Amino acid sequence: MLGVSLACLRAAPPGTLWKHIAGDGPASIPVPQMNILNGGAHAASNVDIQEFMVVPHGFDSFSQALRAGVEIYHSLKSVLKTEGLLGGIGDEGGFPQTFLEKRTGLGSY
Repeated sequence: MLGVSLACLRAAPPGTLWKHIAGDGPASIPVPQMNILNGGAHAASNVDIQEFMVVPHGFDSFSQALRAGVEIYHSLKSVLKTEGLLGGIGDEGGFPQTFLEKRTGLGSY
């Protein structure tokens, strides 16, 4: 599949690859998605949701969005530590927590 995709791109008229892929729509920067809390198989909880993610959008650059996501992650880590709820780091980088509740997501937090 990848070979066919590359062959089609090489056969296309010359131009900037991202413009060819994006088409005529307006260009936009990618938005980082960060796993901050783990549920499902990644945590000892009864939460069916595997990952709670933060998607910091509305920034002027990818680096600003990434910084905002990192600040949210570290702020959450600080709160969890203060509350005695920090239970390590999960397989995919989020915090696996037992305080997560099936109905409310984050319980009283």
